[in-house]
Amino acid sequence: MIREELRELSAGERSLTAAAPAFPDRHSGVVAKPYPYNGKTSWDIYYMQFENIARMNNWSNEEKACVLTSMLRDSAAAILENLCSSDLRDYDKITSALRLRFGDAHLTELLHGQLHNRTQQAKEDLTTFAYEVQSLAKRA
Repeated sequence: MIREELRELSAGERSLTAAAPAFPDRHSGVVAKPYPYNGKTSWDIYYMQFENIARMNNWSNEEKACVLTSMLRDSAAAILENLCSSDLRDYDKITSALRLRFGDAHLTELLHGQLHNRTQQAKEDLTTFAYEVQSLAKRA
C-alpha cells in the first residue's frame, strides 16, 4: 500500500513541468511577425508595435535591422537608398532615418490644425468622435 502511494507520488513528480517562459528562447522560432510599413501610417505606432514583436522574438539589434529593412515598402523603403551599407545593419541609424522622415514630430502643426477643425460627422456616433479627437490631441 505505502509502496503503491510512493510510486504514484513519484510518477506525479515526473509529470510536473516548469511553467513556460514569458518569451521563447532564441531558438524556438518566430512568435510574431511585423507587418510591412510603407510610410503612409504613423511611424511612431509602427515602431512601438515592431519593438514589442522584436522583444517577443528576442531579436538582437542586428536581427531587428534585418527584419525591419525587409518590411519596408514604397517611400519607406526609399529611405534605405540614403544609408551606406554599414548603416543598413545599424538598427538605431535605420530607425532614426525613418523617424526623421515619417515620425509624428514633424506633423505637430498639421495635427493641431486637424484638431482645431475636427467636427462630429453627420453619421458619426459620439464615442467614435470622442476617440478621434482624443487620438488627435495625443499626437498633436
